[in-house]
Amino acid sequence: MLAETHKVIANKIYNEVFDEYGIQLDNNKLLWGSIAPDYLPKYKFIRHYKDESINYVVNEILKIILFTKYVDISIVPQSIVVASLSKKIGIISHYLSDYVCYPHAQRWTFSDSMIKHIKYENNLNDFAKSYKFDQPQSKIYVPDIDLDSLNLHNTKKTIKKFIDQVVEEYNKTASKTASFSNDLDFANFINRKMIFFIIDTMRESVLEGQETLAFQI
Repeated sequence: MLAETHKVIANKIYNEVFDEYGIQLDNNKLLWGSIAPDYLPKYKFIRHYKDESINYVVNEILKIILFTKYVDISIVPQSIVVASLSKKIGIISHYLSDYVCYPHAQRWTFSDSMIKHIKYENNLNDFAKSYKFDQPQSKIYVPDIDLDSLNLHNTKKTIKKFIDQVVEEYNKTASKTASFSNDLDFANFINRKMIFFIIDTMRESVLEGQETLAFQI
């Protein structure tokens, strides 16, 4: 996805988090995070294809949960914690969105498919500017993560499995009817579910006392 398309998804995240939880993320940090992997050198070697970066993404999700689980971000919306959280959520959203973008899912790499990759993403970006998202994403059937089932030994595996399931469902759908709307709806779905999972997990403190979990490989 192009930067402007990632911002469309990030703005959707911002609104849905506020509507669901009354939490006001730092929108500027969220938007910057959503495009940072395309600009900052530190992300150069974390490729935007699921197989190469899913472990990084899952670890970042776990780090957010563990770092912020003691803070009620709903009462300190302008704090440094919220700014940092918003940026990290944006970065995660970038990778998750690319996983369900057709050129990335089909592994159209810049080394062998650059022209059609860029053309697709340019057209997707034009489409996204006025797209009305499916509300809710009724066409997507992937079960939510069961918070009650999480423990020290299975949390990373559970998050990774959920991402894999969404991408697998996306690929099934795209193999029949690939479309820009399908890409955007799946990007919204996977981000909405994962960000809500992060917030719900923080609130439930299901990982309390498991500070080392985020650094598993």
